[in-house]
Amino acid sequence: MRIIKMTVIFIPAIFLSIATDSNAEQACFRQNFKIAIDAGHTIKHPGATSATGIGEHSFNKKIAALLLGELKKAGFENAFLINEADREVTLKQRAVEANSVKSDLFISIHHDSVQPVYLSQWEYDGKKLHYSDKYKGFSIFYSKKNKYHEASLLFAKALGSELLERGFSPSLHHAENIPGENRDLIDEKRGIYRFDDLVVLRTTEMPAVLVECGIIVNRYEENLLQDSEYQMKIVGAIVKAIENVCGSAH
Repeated sequence: MRIIKMTVIFIPAIFLSIATDSNAEQACFRQNFKIAIDAGHTIKHPGATSATGIGEHSFNKKIAALLLGELKKAGFENAFLINEADREVTLKQRAVEANSVKSDLFISIHHDSVQPVYLSQWEYDGKKLHYSDKYKGFSIFYSKKNKYHEASLLFAKALGSELLERGFSPSLHHAENIPGENRDLIDEKRGIYRFDDLVVLRTTEMPAVLVECGIIVNRYEENLLQDSEYQMKIVGAIVKAIENVCGSAH
């Protein structure tokens, strides 16, 4: 097989639809490219709580559903939702589902919070809730324990670049030297962190990333993250990053 340079289009061996043709545009057939979309958390265990009291899972589900729809429109017919029935499943079960159908790419959708030291209390709609307006922005994680960690990192870079192109900014708070953080910041410009023991990343058997779309305890950013146009900008960045690593459709 002739090796194609990865300076423009990333074509790792794990992307199973690679053709032997030397033309990069024939390196990936979208209709065969299996993309597992994981909406983080569940109804009963919703993850972080936003500044106005909304569970993170609601934000995750919305982005995941929009992403699935846009990927289908773009010709990625084999994109699918992990745990589509929204059952109570473990992190390992999410990876098992993606592995069982030999997915080519795994994307876990999340929305972020901050450590308790940064939280303040306020009253919203008659309820006492917590917020922090100190940080905002996206973060992207990959695991070096993933068998395809190099491919995962390259996809993370493609995604970070597309988010930057659309005017989003990364949050660097996960790199702070405080309890619960101190993550290894691999790419400051693109907000990419190495987090080896994230279960859905280290146990998936394909390139995998986890993206924190924004910080929902930030009152201003939470408002943006509920805006349909803003959501579509996030989704558009993810779709374009996938198109970049997969190659042109046929």
